[in-house]
Amino acid sequence: MTSAYAELHCHSNYSFLEGASHPEELVARARDLEMPALAITDRNGLYGAVKFFGAAERAGIQPIVGTELTIDDGSPPPKDRVDYDRWGDRLLLLAEDKVGYMNLCRLISTAQMPNAKGMARLRLDELTQSRDEAMAPLSRHLIALVADPKDRLPFYQEVFGRDRVFIELHDHLAPDDRSRNQALLDLRRPRTGWTTTAGGTGYCCSPRTRSGT
Repeated sequence: MTSAYAELHCHSNYSFLEGASHPEELVARARDLEMPALAITDRNGLYGAVKFFGAAERAGIQPIVGTELTIDDGSPPPKDRVDYDRWGDRLLLLAEDKVGYMNLCRLISTAQMPNAKGMARLRLDELTQSRDEAMAPLSRHLIALVADPKDRLPFYQEVFGRDRVFIELHDHLAPDDRSRNQALLDLRRPRTGWTTTAGGTGYCCSPRTRSGT
């Protein structure tokens, strides 16, 4: 029986020091689990998108292209790369269609070009920018998944659209996962219009690739 679950937050080995599996391995595992779709969301880039897209189409799985962007939280960024990986906020963006993919590419370029290699980041106001004054904002045709919304949910809803912002829940059996998820669920009051989605935040396709054996 086909699973109703599709992983929307997944890092390949193109997310350096984070993901452990090749895009093709992630697709093969999704096929084994009978997932109808899979998203690849590497950090601040679309590095594995080409291999992923081809492998997903060959496997009969709907490919969803996205990225996990580092959002500037207003604090001074650290100079050390290891500390930088823990700095800032995270915003997961999925391309809804070809226009969304183009906008995603432009947002990634905006995050990458002014900053040092490996230290890409995007300011919140850059989410509302346009290619030119006559064009729609680059946030159009994108779906946003927010795992740590802080006080920015109204802003994200205004930027991306009321029906394109989802609160991301995940339970990795960490001590504070249950309480964090409950706090996020409490945000989902009827008057707010927020919708939740469950995610696994995949970094490897099997225990073997996690251990490196």
